[in-house]
Amino acid sequence: MANSNTTKKGTRSTLSEHQHKDAVKTTTDTKKTRKRGPGGKNPNDPTNSKGRAIADKTKMEETAKKKATFLEIFERSMCIVATSCKHAGISRQLFYDWCKNDPEFAERVSDVEELQKDFGEAALLKRIKEGDSKMIRFYAETRLKDRGYTKKHELDIKHVDDLDLSALTNDELQVYSSLLEKMKKRE
Repeated sequence: MANSNTTKKGTRSTLSEHQHKDAVKTTTDTKKTRKRGPGGKNPNDPTNSKGRAIADKTKMEETAKKKATFLEIFERSMCIVATSCKHAGISRQLFYDWCKNDPEFAERVSDVEELQKDFGEAALLKRIKEGDSKMIRFYAETRLKDRGYTKKHELDIKHVDDLDLSALTNDELQVYSSLLEKMKKRE
């Protein structure tokens, strides 16, 4: 049942009636699956301005999700950047770029870091309440400096003549000389 009289734009076709219906159906199905916006343009086409806006919005949403995921991991990892980046699937450089270019993200990172400090301080204070002398000393030396709780370092130099001063710069030699003068005044 070849239909040789069927024409398509003035050309003869040798398709059977059945083959012709299948070809028309395929063409129609293909046209139906293409989504076209006003003017026959595909709204998701990146060359279309509306398509770019949709793609940009999608990218921004994905970035926001990645940032939220990172912050959750960052808090759980006690603010360890390398570990957080690895588990969030981002590079360290991307993390630092986010901090630099997104003030809101940088502030949230700072908030998580402050929470981590609060957690450490609470643990320290708990140990102090339990009477841990090392923690008491550490706290006094770091937080009570204004009350005189600091480490005092003393240097006892008895054989000044044995020192090799040849590697010192002129500035360092001047500092050394002024220290010697102060030591002699004390004696």
